[in-house]
Amino acid sequence: MKRSNLEKRLIRQILISLLISFIFIISVSTFYIRREFIKSYELNLIMIANSISEEIKKFHKENRINEIDSFIKSIKILEGYRITIIDENGVVLGDSIFNIEFMDNHKSRPEVIEALNEKIGKSIRFSTTTNEDMLYIAVPINIDNKKVVIRTSLSLKELNRVIFTLISEITTISIISFLIGFYILYLYSKKIRESLNLINLKISKIIKGEFKDKIILKNEEFKEIDENINILGEKIENLLDQVDINKDRLNSILTSTDEVIFVVDQQGIITFANKKFEEFFNEKNFINKYYWSIIKDLDILTFIENGLKRDFFEKKEFEKLNGFYLISKSLIDKTKERIFTIFDITSIKKFEEIKRDFVKDASHELKTPITVIKGFIETIENEVKNKKYIEIIKRNIDRMINIINDLLTLSKLEEKKEIEMKEFDFKKTLQNILKIFEEKIKNKGLDLILDIKTKDTTILGDEFKIEQVLINLIDNAINYTDSGYIKISFYKDMENAYFEIEDSGIGIPKESLNRIFERFYVVDKSRSRKSGGTGLGLSIVKHIIILHKGKIEVESELGKGTKFKITLPQKLTEN
Repeated sequence: MKRSNLEKRLIRQILISLLISFIFIISVSTFYIRREFIKSYELNLIMIANSISEEIKKFHKENRINEIDSFIKSIKILEGYRITIIDENGVVLGDSIFNIEFMDNHKSRPEVIEALNEKIGKSIRFSTTTNEDMLYIAVPINIDNKKVVIRTSLSLKELNRVIFTLISEITTISIISFLIGFYILYLYSKKIRESLNLINLKISKIIKGEFKDKIILKNEEFKEIDENINILGEKIENLLDQVDINKDRLNSILTSTDEVIFVVDQQGIITFANKKFEEFFNEKNFINKYYWSIIKDLDILTFIENGLKRDFFEKKEFEKLNGFYLISKSLIDKTKERIFTIFDITSIKKFEEIKRDFVKDASHELKTPITVIKGFIETIENEVKNKKYIEIIKRNIDRMINIINDLLTLSKLEEKKEIEMKEFDFKKTLQNILKIFEEKIKNKGLDLILDIKTKDTTILGDEFKIEQVLINLIDNAINYTDSGYIKISFYKDMENAYFEIEDSGIGIPKESLNRIFERFYVVDKSRSRKSGGTGLGLSIVKHIIILHKGKIEVESELGKGTKFKITLPQKLTEN
């Protein structure tokens, strides 16, 4: 039976793998055997040097340096070993084999240089003295602030011979193993040929989408592969069916949605878009085209360009001639593509505008009759005998007026998106505000603590609106604190200014902390009515801080007090 191309390639790859493995084993074996022998020799040479170091020191201390050479030559060492004593100037004081009078200065030898730097010098190189490869170990010793080097060396001739013998044996064994393996492979290839052809046939059918035909392999070794390929075919068929179903579902969803959805890859190419995209941008052929060749709106182009540079979710509102829209971006982790969605929020914006107009108009309409009622109440106050009821009416009318004023303030804040930014002295503004509350703080017996941590108290912001923030927060702190203190802190850095309003009052329950900035939400309703609170103060505060692109945080514990911390950026950036 003729071998298939697959079988030929398989045999060729196995042969190449065996050959590479053979070369690798020989190379690695040579390297590790030589390395281990060298390590062993190095230890022996170091031990020899250490064993004579005391004698060398003794010769120097007794000023018998000229006897060192005789001493070294008298030492009995194994064949191939050599000992050399060298002073710090590189002069050879003694050598176990050669006449020192004919030996060169050794100061430039690499192992000697290392030893003179108080390290154990090591070197393998060709020796001009012995005319063969040598392993050198140089051990430094200090004698009366003078350096002396004991250099021991060993010929690697014998080592090279041993390694050559070992490698020859390994090579012989490897070649025999290689030939046996090749023969076994040759025999086995005949057996697996039919199975490989059947597997190849089944895989080809799976690729073509033919999943029904199953294969039955005779070889026991391939029985599991046989079963797995058949199972794989069934699973792929089921998965493809499920993919088609999900694809139809997704297309139906994307087609029926009112949102514009499109996907852009890292190069800026549109890889997917729904039907709404075609209608919104009035383009038909947009797949595999750069987004800037299709989209002409500057706001959308800028958002996409910035979105391709960043991985996190982001969104932005923009306005077109026919309405208001919100564009958002999210990341597909695996492909790093960005999904962009455009929502039509025109109706929401119109509803918000209607709501603002209603609040503003209603507030204006209510303000006039309530002011008139208050005027008449004050006129008849002197004529009525039971003034207690008049006081109740007046107090409630004042509260209604405060609510209307706060609603008008909120309406103006929502209507005016920009604020008048300028530098002003926070400390001076704060001192002017505190004059308003001097009598109130004094009557309640509270301690006022000012903690200004920086000399420079100039900040960037809308002074009038920051005054409103301070008045609301200080007034709240006084109203909800019966004893203890009111503490106002200020500090700033290169990027932000920070101020905190802290009190030792009744505190805020944990369940109310996330609701205190809602309109008309009041923690203690009886105390709020008594102090004339409207439930809109903190909403105004938060809105002003948002207009400054700042942040407001609150910390509180019931019965122990409350702290509001405001962060105002000093270098405002665009959205």
